[in-house]
Amino acid sequence: MVVERQAHDEFMILGSGGLWGVVAPAQACAFVRQRLRWESQVDARGSADMLANMAVHRGQ
Repeated sequence: MVVERQAHDEFMILGSGGLWGVVAPAQACAFVRQRLRWESQVDARGSADMLANMAVHRGQ
């Protein structure tokens, strides 16, 4: 699949049904935006892992 990037795109989240089945796209985007702002201030890693963990916990 090819996804054309638009000028207004901030980022792309690639996720499986395990993510999208329990986390709404708007919630995932808000989470990533918050992490990107925080990570720009602090050297932190693991946003993808945190998003996956959010999906796992909501799926229970």
